[in-house]
Amino acid sequence: ESLCIGAASTTDKNDDFYLFKMPSPTVHNALIELCNKSTVDRSALLDMSLEIMKKIEEFSVTFPTAGPNEETWAQVLKTCSYTRGDEAMLEKALTTANDIFAKLEDNQTQLKMTDKCYFHMMKCVVNLTPDEDESHKRLVQLFSDAGEKGFVSANVLRVFKNNVSDEEFEKTVGEGRLADKWVANVTSGKALYTDGTMGGAGKHAFRKGKSTSGWAKKQRRRVEEIVQRKEAKSKRKMQRRKKQ
Repeated sequence: ESLCIGAASTTDKNDDFYLFKMPSPTVHNALIELCNKSTVDRSALLDMSLEIMKKIEEFSVTFPTAGPNEETWAQVLKTCSYTRGDEAMLEKALTTANDIFAKLEDNQTQLKMTDKCYFHMMKCVVNLTPDEDESHKRLVQLFSDAGEKGFVSANVLRVFKNNVSDEEFEKTVGEGRLADKWVANVTSGKALYTDGTMGGAGKHAFRKGKSTSGWAKKQRRRVEEIVQRKEAKSKRKMQRRKKQ
């Protein structure tokens, strides 16, 4: 716990170093992340993370700034998505994830939603929901909400693409550049295009939810001009051969 307190040896707010000595959940977050990256039995993973969460909440009674933050919740959601075991364990993990996500969605709380939370919640739905139809319906709803709130990261886009048909993906997302509002609040890996990339040559057409500013027409005109030049060149060659 001394690591969690850090250098917080004073509670005097007049101390010039008070803000730098305020404890945070960083160490506890790192412990949960370490559990997620470990090779520990996946059936025991959730209980380990929840035990750390319990410590964080107890610790925050004395040190409010050490309470769980958005990274804490993202890591616990990740734990839930990694959980394996019997039916009871999977149900516990999904229930835990749903409870956390509901708190994050509650505008009355000070908890912050992030694109990581959406990504890990979508993974929970895919990995833990036993009914395929229910899983699909919830996944589509989560992706739609992520788009409305600007949380469509590269990971959110990928998990959606990997779990719906190509036809449904194109119908929902479109082709080409993503709308600015879909990625407005992304803080992790960002994708600007529907293929999950940041950009590149020939990726400005068919923007979902926004005008293409005439790019598609200009691109078609350019291609037509290139084709016409090639055809004209071929004709000139044929004419020279006939004269010889």
